[in-house]
Amino acid sequence: TSAEALSLGTPIVTYAGTPFMAGRVTYAYYLQIGVLECVVESLLSYVDIAVRLGTDKIWRESISSEILNHQHLLFERDEVVNELSDFFHTQLS
Repeated sequence: TSAEALSLGTPIVTYAGTPFMAGRVTYAYYLQIGVLECVVESLLSYVDIAVRLGTDKIWRESISSEILNHQHLLFERDEVVNELSDFFHTQLS
């Protein structure tokens, strides 16, 4: 779900220290693209960022634009495709 949202430039607020897999994956995606404005360290920060995304259209659009401008770092990674290809070739040999 996070991958689909980020592919559309939709900001997602995530807690860096979450014990839950979905949040850790979203955090990893943000690290990969270098967009950290929606990564928070506390519940209070989570609420603040979520409210700001919902009420500050200009800021939300700037975050969305930043995500779209950097999403190639997540989705256009030839080395990942090559590693998967190598893995499958070794498994099928």
